[in-house]
Amino acid sequence: MAAVLGLTMFVGAQAPKRVFIEAIIISSEKYEKVLLLGATKTNIYYVKNAREMNTLSRKRSEIDSVYIMEPAEYLEAMALLEDRKYGEAYTKFGEVAERYKKFQPFKDNHHTLARFYQLECLRKQFKIAELVAAVADYRSENLVRTDLLQQIEVYKFWKAYNSKSWVHLDRLAKGWEKKRVPISHRAQISFCHAAALDALGRKNEALNMYGKAMTADYSKSEEILRKAAYGALGIYKEMPDVATAMKLWKSENENKYSSGYQYLVEANALARLYVKAGMGSGVDLPKEYAEFLKFTPDGAPGAKQ
Repeated sequence: MAAVLGLTMFVGAQAPKRVFIEAIIISSEKYEKVLLLGATKTNIYYVKNAREMNTLSRKRSEIDSVYIMEPAEYLEAMALLEDRKYGEAYTKFGEVAERYKKFQPFKDNHHTLARFYQLECLRKQFKIAELVAAVADYRSENLVRTDLLQQIEVYKFWKAYNSKSWVHLDRLAKGWEKKRVPISHRAQISFCHAAALDALGRKNEALNMYGKAMTADYSKSEEILRKAAYGALGIYKEMPDVATAMKLWKSENENKYSSGYQYLVEANALARLYVKAGMGSGVDLPKEYAEFLKFTPDGAPGAKQ
């Protein structure tokens, strides 16, 4: 008896804990609240409450739709993402994806959503090589939200950015010029395009495109805004005419009508905006660009009198 009891306890301890998710089955104007246990392409499996042991099933063809509630773990991961704790969010989304893996047959299931937001965590950390590799393995067939599906398409820009396929990226961006896209997508496209234009030697176009990226991303996030500012300041830094204007600053040979002087003033304005408007979100302006702060023209806001 003791041996049998011990074996029973062992088996009970080894039995996998059921994972379910709150949902509402909708069919023929009838709403039934259940706990989903999983699904296949043809059936769904559920129980009426957490204590019920007998699993019920319905053919998916017999119901209109299934509304799935958001699990607490998923909401926790989303909160981390919104707080810009991207490393922690990535880990938490990984846990959610693994826990709800058997719910993949449902549209917008939390396995598929969690894997998508892991991609976003990589992008926001500018881990672009990892992002490109993860996108190649991502299964999006049950992702139905329009903005998320379009983000999958926008990842093509990051793939070209990662491989430095600048001519291809330039062509890709031109094909998206007239498309209506959310502002966050436009910021990504503009940033990648600016990097391509910069690498192709089209510096003025690159400056304009970095400006579009900063405008689109302003107050929306911190990553693209900061990187775009660095990109633009880097272009100013490499200009020989700007270097000349810096040497002649407030000297008798200074030429305020030269292109170098005008670009230097632009660089100064961007550097001051970075500092005053908090564009770095706590990240100081790198020393090589902080030098531009010395060249504030008389009469400009914040200029020493």
